[in-house]
Amino acid sequence: MVSQYAIWSTFAEPFCAQASRCRANALSGLQVASLSLWLVAMPRYGLAEATSASVNGTVRDQSGAVISDVQIVLANVDTGVQRTGATGSAGVYSLGDLPPVDYFAQASKDGFAAEKKTGIVLQVNQTATLDFTLTVGLQKETVTVASKLSLVDSTTSELGTVITTGFVANLPLNGRNFTQLVELTPGLSPVSVAQNSSGGNGFGGLPIGSFIFPAVNGQRNRSNMFLLDGANDLAFLGNYNYAPIIDDIQEFKIQSNNDLAEFGGVSGGIVNVLTKAGTNAFHGAAWEFLRNEQLDARNFFLPARNPLRQNQFGATSGGPVVIPKIYQGRNRTFFFFAYEGFRQSQRAQTITRTPTPAQLGGDFSSLLDQGIQLYNPFSTQADTANPGEFVREPFPGNIIPTQLLSPAAKLYANTLFPSGAPIPGGNLYDTTPSRLSQDSYTNWQPRLGIAHRLRDTTSLRAGYGHSYDEWNGYAQTPQNIGGTWPSVGSLNVNSQNQNVVTATIGNPVGLGSTTLVPAANPFGISHFYYDPHLKTPLADHWNFEIDQQLGSLTDLSVIYVGERGRNLDLGVIFNTAEYPGAGDAATVAARQPYPYITPTRYDTSLGYSDYEALEVRLSRASRNGLAYLLSYTWSKSIDLACSGDYGVEGCEVQNVYDLALDRSVSGFDLPQSFVGSVYYELPFGRGKPDGPLSKILWTLGPNWELNGILTFHSGVPYDVTYQGDLANTGNTFVRVNLVGNPNLQHPTHFQWFNTAAFAIPAPYTFGDLGRNSLRSDWSQNLDCSLFRRFPIRDKAALTLRIEAFNAFNSVVFAAPGNVINGPNFGVVTSTANQPRQVQVALKLVY
Repeated sequence: MVSQYAIWSTFAEPFCAQASRCRANALSGLQVASLSLWLVAMPRYGLAEATSASVNGTVRDQSGAVISDVQIVLANVDTGVQRTGATGSAGVYSLGDLPPVDYFAQASKDGFAAEKKTGIVLQVNQTATLDFTLTVGLQKETVTVASKLSLVDSTTSELGTVITTGFVANLPLNGRNFTQLVELTPGLSPVSVAQNSSGGNGFGGLPIGSFIFPAVNGQRNRSNMFLLDGANDLAFLGNYNYAPIIDDIQEFKIQSNNDLAEFGGVSGGIVNVLTKAGTNAFHGAAWEFLRNEQLDARNFFLPARNPLRQNQFGATSGGPVVIPKIYQGRNRTFFFFAYEGFRQSQRAQTITRTPTPAQLGGDFSSLLDQGIQLYNPFSTQADTANPGEFVREPFPGNIIPTQLLSPAAKLYANTLFPSGAPIPGGNLYDTTPSRLSQDSYTNWQPRLGIAHRLRDTTSLRAGYGHSYDEWNGYAQTPQNIGGTWPSVGSLNVNSQNQNVVTATIGNPVGLGSTTLVPAANPFGISHFYYDPHLKTPLADHWNFEIDQQLGSLTDLSVIYVGERGRNLDLGVIFNTAEYPGAGDAATVAARQPYPYITPTRYDTSLGYSDYEALEVRLSRASRNGLAYLLSYTWSKSIDLACSGDYGVEGCEVQNVYDLALDRSVSGFDLPQSFVGSVYYELPFGRGKPDGPLSKILWTLGPNWELNGILTFHSGVPYDVTYQGDLANTGNTFVRVNLVGNPNLQHPTHFQWFNTAAFAIPAPYTFGDLGRNSLRSDWSQNLDCSLFRRFPIRDKAALTLRIEAFNAFNSVVFAAPGNVINGPNFGVVTSTANQPRQVQVALKLVY
């Protein structure tokens, strides 16, 4: 069972026009409370430059001449709070540090009629241009214009996509995790080869629902930054530290390439989240989201649906701070509060392999098909041909005589590991219930950017940036440096809370292989050692964009993006033999640079990467209940040997002395990717246009909304390996030889590729197959939802939601077994996606 509570509370006193009445640009008393079995309080910083917007523009008269000393007033529609400024001698004004909300603006000067513009919507980290044209007249005269800011950005060269309130609130999200929406940005790969791919495994994070920690424009999955209201929200493994409640998010921006100095420190993307604040009107919501297995589909490889009970519920409330007869906070002080609880109870879905009845009787002949030969330990004798080594006689046909079987081991296996019907990947389907409770209330980095507005609807933008990846592994790297000596001996008891018993008959309490006596010297200890001259990873970014507004609501961006990463962490097994060859352990050690030191992990700054892409984004701003965002990416990401850190994240190093042979596409490389999202209020019902179709649909009732996210992308890279130190160098990673065409005309999950196209290399050699040279099944997915809104009164309404994740129940196969001398070679035993899941919800909004 998983439980989560989240509480956000906000009290804010915003800026106002008169400094004597309140401090400009100040937010006070802002607090976040997080209850996680204990109560944790942390300050929530005020609006920083990271989330605020700015407005600039030029004021001219009807002849086109600039006008100086024009008074500019920008007023928040929801709170009435104002900011003021004035034009200089060039007729230009600028207002910064603005909360991204709705505004109206007015320009006035003696001798001219004032001009008022409405409908100004600012977004996270936006720099908007708002020009005025004043006509001669009396100042008391006001010309009001319904303004629509240009959808074309002509002030910065950064790349980024804003996910507005409509998309956050309406699109179907499995588990209501906001990171699912980052995929709407072009240039992002949702595939993670880092340790955050499973969310953090509890020690580095425990996200709820589906989540994405992407690779942005070819940079690593841990090279991103999460900002929450301008504060650093980055966690241990490059994931977020605290996930805001969906109904507390006003909007967020994924900045994939930046020309602004305040966003240094990371080479990947910045997920910049802005939460809601109170306004002059009281408003809020309450909700309950329900899931259970009765509405879900069965996993392709599992015999039954997994029992599930899941509830996600909460409420928000905001408005002005009003204490009757004591304090009136309208236009001054506001609050916003959000709470969400999460409950989940679900059985395990683990497939494992247990002894079959034949094997319990000593018959292991089935293992011969996998190339596994069993040997008689009682026949051990010295190998006269190789002094210091031993040989054993094989069991004929892999049949162990019954008199050699341990009665205790048979009883142990029969009791704890009963075998079942064959299942792809094993013969035991574990459904042990699992329960878990969780409560939760530099360096010099130059930028160069050019933005040129050809016309009001067209801009050309280009930029270059040099970034250091200072936050990637900032906490884990110091912890990994454990190769000190004298070392400490310990006896550890691990894995005591597993669903499947992991202890063996020879070690029933799972004490492991550790000892209480420290090693006599440090030379036989394998740890995470580091190059003493380790460098900070860096990346050069460049981009060129054509931004074209199509009509009043639609914007098209076509972008070329290039990235070059250098000094990347490259973890290897170092001090292996310098070349393959025959020989015993002493002979192999003699071929090592330091014969007296065992091969060990060693991190360097030798890694590098290159990325180029064509990225296209088509978006429509919301009007008449319709908005969409379409993103397409055609890209290639290449790196050297590793796509992540510490030698354990997407790393494949055959020969540390010839790393160039391991240069290939990244583990997260997706050549083709398309993501389309839409929310649409269906055009029938009260207040909608009449027509024959509307009259027919009216019988179904008014106020329906349809939403969806459609995703396609290429398969994930993989290759074929050999298990064992075939080259006899001390490094157990070897790829195989390619001897034919691995592609099948009609692949199935029983045989995904032509297994005859691969061969085990000759002893004491490396394989010639390229790293990440094959691809798994391509991905396709549709998440959709249907809403029916029931108005109550004024602005209050009750909404019934039905959401389907993987609505068509598409099966996307995971990579097949890729170890040539291992089980299930070429066979797919799992899926890369979840079967269809359906969720129903009821939400009250006022």
